[in-house]
Amino acid sequence: MSVNLEWRSARVLRVVDGDTTVLQDLENGQVFKTRHIGYNSPETHHPARGVECFGSEASANLNNLIAGKVVEYAFDPLEEKKDKYGRWLFHLRFDGELISLYMIRHGLAFAYRRFQNVFKKEQLETEAAAKAANAGLWGACRVFPNPEHPEEWLTQQTGG
Repeated sequence: MSVNLEWRSARVLRVVDGDTTVLQDLENGQVFKTRHIGYNSPETHHPARGVECFGSEASANLNNLIAGKVVEYAFDPLEEKKDKYGRWLFHLRFDGELISLYMIRHGLAFAYRRFQNVFKKEQLETEAAAKAANAGLWGACRVFPNPEHPEEWLTQQTGG
C-alpha cells in the first residue's frame, strides 16, 4: 500500500455515523463534514429506515476510536472531491492505519464498490477476510449485504 497522497491533519469534532465525520483542519481551522472514501457502514440516521443492522455498533466504534482526536485526511485522485450531499470525500488515517480498513476488518462496514479509489484492492481483500471470519455485521445481521447495492440490503434488514 505505497500510495503517495497529500495528507493533512485535522481534529475530529464529531462522529456523525460509521462513515461520516466533522473535522477541523489543524492548519487553517476550516470545519467541514466529510464522507469517508472506500467503505459504507449501516445507517443510524436514515429518514426512511431508521437504525440499520449494526449501524449503532459501527458509529459507536468509530466514535470511541477517533472522536476528539487528531486524524490525517487526504483526497483520492480517482474520486470526486464532494458527494451529492456536499460532503467532502476523504480517506482518513488514525495512528497510521486507514479508517476504511479498520472499519471493514472489524465487520463495521463493507467495501464500497461503486467508485474507484486507490485503496480499493486492499479494502476488498480486507472485506473477504472479515466475511470469512463472520466479523461484526457478517455474523450479526440476518441478510448479507450486496455491496453493489447496499440500500437493498439495508432495506431488507429493517423490513422497510
